[in-house]
Order: sequence, then structure tokens, then C-alpha cells
Amino acid sequence: MKSLTSKYGGWAIVTGASSGIGRSFAEQLARAGMNLVLVARSEDALQQTAKELHSRYSVQTRVLALDLSDSIARETLDLETLDLDVGLLINNAALEQRGAFVRHTPNELSDAIEVNVTAPTELGQRFGKRFVNQGRGGIILVSGSIAYQGVPFLANYAATKAHQVILAESLYYELRPHGVDVLGLSPGLTTTPMVGRLEQAIKFSRIGVMQLQPEYVAAVGLRQLGKRPSSVVGAQYKFFAMLTKRLMSRARGAWLFGFLMRIAFADKSLLNPSAEDATSDFKETILLDRSSSRIANRDCELACSK
Repeated sequence: MKSLTSKYGGWAIVTGASSGIGRSFAEQLARAGMNLVLVARSEDALQQTAKELHSRYSVQTRVLALDLSDSIARETLDLETLDLDVGLLINNAALEQRGAFVRHTPNELSDAIEVNVTAPTELGQRFGKRFVNQGRGGIILVSGSIAYQGVPFLANYAATKAHQVILAESLYYELRPHGVDVLGLSPGLTTTPMVGRLEQAIKFSRIGVMQLQPEYVAAVGLRQLGKRPSSVVGAQYKFFAMLTKRLMSRARGAWLFGFLMRIAFADKSLLNPSAEDATSDFKETILLDRSSSRIANRDCELACSK
């Protein structure tokens, strides 16, 4: 941890930094002496995090309230950090979806793809290029153990997370000769606000799934960066990944996780592909949360154009 600043420079970017795994990454990076660009949708939560980290570790912070499903927000993140010695990108922001795949609207599916696929791809390119030019850098794409097999009723979410693992593993070899470390980090179920919302519909305790602590996940990520292209976090989840990758066919893996999801879902109506309004409560929360961040994005766009 003490060598992070000497290896990657003075500044790190953390997306999804207001809570959960992203908040833990920010805490541990600040403890190591790195200044932070904190990115999430909620400006109030980010400002509180920035205040706490500055008070505790005397690091500099820059808060950017951005909705990374918006292409303008992704460009803004790049432009607003050009004046900083950024050497580390932690892409942690994510959007989950639960229930039968066809119940989701095209816009809902597209939103998840923008946040979970397009954003890490675009930010990986933007900052990866910057890191290559400066001859050093590091990128962690926070995926999930769900990425290693098809997971019925979490289909789009699992598919987007699989993209992050493949991207990270590929970039590990592409960028390493240029001094840039890349890691695809795949934690199992972790105690975060997003998982808390997910548990309103899915009772993971019914299938014996244990939850990890976000501090542990972040520590593993920083420890494994530069050592391997990808890492599954948690012994139980390493076993599941090995089981589905080496000991079972793809079809049997999908069947197994479909069976487990049917047990875990508390609201069985979400499994019905013909029902209406799959995730109304979840959608309302996300839309309300995004309204203020999209206004902030537009204000930032106007300010940047002046």
C-alpha cells in the first residue's frame, strides 16, 4: 500500500465512490496517501465522503457528481481531470437488474449496458491511453463472480459483468508492456447499499450465500493489481467459479444457477416473463436519484463550453 503513490502517481479516480466497495477503495487509497477524484451520482454523499477523507488523511479531493450512463458525463470526467497527475482508475460504478429478462424495457437494458459495459470500456480507453503516454498507471474494473456463468433472472447484469472480466484480462496483456497494470476484480456478494436493494427481492440466505465486506474486497483488489489479469474474491465464490468453468458444462451451470435463483427470489412474480412492471420500486429509486445528477451533468456541460 505504501508504494501506491510512487508506482501510480498522486491521484486516483474512483467511480461509485459514495458507498460500498467504491467507498472502501477511496478510504484505502487515501490512507496510502493518494489524492482522490470521487465520482458518483449523489453529490451530497460524495461531498460527505470527501470531507471525511480529507479530515482523516489530509488528502486532496475533487468531487464530480456524474451519471456515467451519459456519454457527456464520461467525457466530462476525462476533461475535468486533465490537470491532475492521475495514475489509477477504479471503475466500480454499476447498475443491477433483477427478474425475468423480457420484463425489462429496452431503455432499462440499455441503461445497464451503458453503466456496466460502455462506461468501463470508454474510460478504460481514455485513461488507458493517458497512462500509456505517461508510462505508468493502473486500472481496476470491478466486475463480480456472477460474470463466470449464465445467471437466469439476472441475465443482463451477469452478461455485462462478464464483459468487464474479458476486457480486463485482454488489457492486462496489451498494456502491461507499457507500464500499465490492469485487473478484473470479481467479488462475490458484498455488503453494499446496492446489494441491500437487491435483497428486497432476492433472499440470498436461502441458498447459503455468504456476504463479503467491502473493505476486504478493496484490499484484495489493490493487493492483486499488477500480479494477475483477474481475481475472484471470496473462497465460496472461487469454488463456484471453478465449478462452472472446469467441472460443469455451460448448460448445467446455467441450470444450476437458475434453480438457485428460483429458490432465492422472494417475489416469484418477478420470474414471470409475461407480467408487467418488473422492477417498479427499483426503477423509481434510480430515476429519482438520477434526476439531480443529470441536471448537474448539463450544468457541467454548459460550464465546460464557456
